[in-house]
Amino acid sequence: MGQEVSLVLGLHNSFTAKSHDSSATILRDGEVVAAIEEGRLSRRKSSVGYPTIYSIRECLKFANAKLEDISLVVSDGETFPRINEKVKQLLMSQFGYSPRVELINQAYTHSFDSFFPPTLKTR
Repeated sequence: MGQEVSLVLGLHNSFTAKSHDSSATILRDGEVVAAIEEGRLSRRKSSVGYPTIYSIRECLKFANAKLEDISLVVSDGETFPRINEKVKQLLMSQFGYSPRVELINQAYTHSFDSFFPPTLKTR
C-alpha cells in the first residue's frame, strides 16, 4: 500500500483593514508546492480586507488537489476574536468543506523565521 501524503494549507487572511497581503501556501509532506499572494490574482494591491479565495483555488490547482485532500489548515490570527470561525465559514461557503483549522500567532512566526531560516537550494 502507498504511504499517505500530508497536505497542509497555510493561509494569511485579510478579513480586516488592519491586515494586508492575503496569501495561501500548500505544503506536501513538509515541502512547499504552491504559494501565491491574493493580490497577484485579484489585481488589488496589498489585498486589504479580502480573504484568500483566488489564491486557495490557484494553489489547489497547482498542487493537483481538492480541499478535501487537505488534512490541516493553518492560519494566522490567533489574537483576533472568532477568526477560527471566519476561516471555517470562508472555506465552507467557497468549497463546501472545511478541514481542521489551527491558528498561530503571527508575531511568533516572525521570531521562528529568524532562528530557523529556510535552506535555499540553487540550481
